Amino acid sequence: MPGFELQFGIKQYTPDGSLVDGPHKELMPALTTFTFLIGCLMGSAFVSWMADRFGRKSSILFGGFIFLVGGIFQTASYGMAAFLFGRWVSGLAIGISSVVCPLYIAEASPTNIRGMMVTIQQLMITIGTSNDRH
Repeated sequence: MPGFELQFGIKQYTPDGSLVDGPHKELMPALTTFTFLIGCLMGSAFVSWMADRFGRKSSILFGGFIFLVGGIFQTASYGMAAFLFGRWVSGLAIGISSVVCPLYIAEASPTNIRGMMVTIQQLMITIGTSNDRH
């Protein structure tokens, strides 16, 4: 990750060639998280209208496409602005998906296993985001 840290000012080389913390050491991780969460907030705010207007499946596909665009921006960025824009776009996609996917599962599942299906979906998200990596 030294290339990323050098590119975005988290680390920098001194004149003698040693690697030290740069001026954006605390700012970059905070902005990265903040822009993603703002995107999530905005995506989850308008998805109910979108899901009613265009349907659940179309909204899920749109969220996946938006996530692809955000990933491309983050991967191809050469500056902080493009990287943060990609984080914001990816946050939009996560906000959309986190609302519309459980909704679709609940509507498409048979009545007798509906609660179990939504619970399993939430359990898989929780397991996937767990920080405990032994």
